[in-house]
Amino acid sequence: MVSSAGGAAGESARELQSPGAGAETEARLGAVRAWLDARDEVDGLLLVRQESLEDYDLRYLTGFTGSSAYAVVTARRALLLTDVRYLERAAQECPGWSIRRHGRPAAKALAKALREAGVRRLAFEPAGLTVALWNELRDGLPDADLEPAAGAVTALRARKEAAEVAAIARACAVSDAAFAQLLAGLRPGARERDVARQLEELLYRNGADALAFEPIVASGPNSARPHALPGQRAITRGDLIVFDFGARVEGYCADVTRTVVVGPASAEQRRLYDAVYEIQAAAVAGVRAGAGCADLDAAYKRAVKDAGYGKHPTHSLGHGLGLAIHEGPFLRPRNDEALAAGHVVTVEPGIYVPGFGGVRIEDTVAVEEQGRRVLTSTPRDLVEIEAKESR
Repeated sequence: MVSSAGGAAGESARELQSPGAGAETEARLGAVRAWLDARDEVDGLLLVRQESLEDYDLRYLTGFTGSSAYAVVTARRALLLTDVRYLERAAQECPGWSIRRHGRPAAKALAKALREAGVRRLAFEPAGLTVALWNELRDGLPDADLEPAAGAVTALRARKEAAEVAAIARACAVSDAAFAQLLAGLRPGARERDVARQLEELLYRNGADALAFEPIVASGPNSARPHALPGQRAITRGDLIVFDFGARVEGYCADVTRTVVVGPASAEQRRLYDAVYEIQAAAVAGVRAGAGCADLDAAYKRAVKDAGYGKHPTHSLGHGLGLAIHEGPFLRPRNDEALAAGHVVTVEPGIYVPGFGGVRIEDTVAVEEQGRRVLTSTPRDLVEIEAKESR
């Protein structure tokens, strides 16, 4: 590994060489290069991670966990540019990549690197490129064509390797443990917002590196709002409470939803809960390699109608997750994809009765060659919280 000091003007040509790429990196880079080779005259792919805009494709392809970087892949080169804060980190995290420091503006160093690599037609992931950076690149590369091309890496991310599934499973285990501890002390009188903060703390205590997303704690009439924000409402006897939460471990997300009731459930609450319980169990059983995403959604909608709740709002059936909390494949209408081994998806049907309450049950499920494996283990049976207020 070689490092050198110097002014910003000369640094763009000096590189750190990270250790040789392992099989995982070689396979991912090989897939991207095959994607490039299949596109006439496209000779490079650009991925961008900006301070205000996460790019999970860049992290997946490079291993880089910092907040600012540019990755360029050509037939012969894998180059990552970052600022001085992240040089050593990038050299450690990105085996098989050449690491180059950029000064300000970064687009100037990036344009020089692209010229040196002989890139004349550059594909880029549009989700990670701001208009400002686009304009800077266009000015710095007047002789090159810039071509938006979504999905080069996103499609690779959908099929998880064994190590990725294991990380998601660990995130699920952390989430399950945190929720069990939360329920043990949950009593009426607590505010939704305070319960959400307590859940966050328990996620970290149990081993989360970060939150997969801000937890949802929606009680009483708020439970009929699919993505209600935790507020000042105090949890009250008779409430249905929807908890939607997940830990992030080694960058990978868990996603789990459970609905509980404070005090004995009413007959109508139990009827609603039992309907969602059965619908969710059937949907999980349908998750397998070859199952059509749209077909699973259609079966879900039929089951809701058959249960007598066809006129009420429902929740989308599910989505893939991994480095991002929402990624492909999506279990929804008009998605002609079929599930395949390596996909990890949520199964989260919900039924919402305005003014009364809602129920959602969600598990994270890995698709395997033969069937599926449910990664979340929190029991799905309806939990009735002790109605006596804590002092």
